[in-house]
Amino acid sequence: MLDLNDVYYFVQVVENKGITAAARVLNLPKSSLSRRILELEAALDARLIQRTSRRFVVTDVGEAFYKHAVAMLVEAEAAESVVRQRTSEPSGTIRLSCSVAFAQLALAELIPKFMAEYPRVRIVQHAANRHVDPVQEGFDLCLRAHSTPLPELHDERILAG
Repeated sequence: MLDLNDVYYFVQVVENKGITAAARVLNLPKSSLSRRILELEAALDARLIQRTSRRFVVTDVGEAFYKHAVAMLVEAEAAESVVRQRTSEPSGTIRLSCSVAFAQLALAELIPKFMAEYPRVRIVQHAANRHVDPVQEGFDLCLRAHSTPLPELHDERILAG
C-alpha cells in the first residue's frame, strides 16, 4: 500500500517543478523530501522523476501517476471531509440501560433536554431492575447505582448531588 504522504510529496514536487522548490514550500529538508520520493519510486518499482543537479524531468510513467495521484488526494480530502462533518455534530443511536428508578428520577428530565440539544441523536432507553451484560445485549451505556464499585466494571460519578 502506498503512503499517501509520499503521494502528496510527489504531487508537490511536480507542481513546484523540483525537489528544492517543493522542499522550500513544504518547509522540509531537501534530503528528507528526496528520500520520500525515492521510497515512493521503490514502492512502485518505477522511476517517476529523472533528476540531475541541473535538470528535473517527470518521466512518462511519472506523468501518468501524477494525474492519478492528484485524483487520489482529492478523494482522500473528500473522505476526510465526510468523516469530519459526521463527527462535528453527534449523531446516531445510543442504546441506554438503567434501573427503573434511575429512569424515572434522573433521566426523565435529562433525556428530552439532551435530545433537544442534539437532534441527530436517537436514544433507545431500556429500564430494568436486573443485571445486564452491556456487550452481550448491545448497550452503549449502562447506568446503575451500586453501593460499592464492582471490580469488573468502570464506574464514574457523572451527576452531582
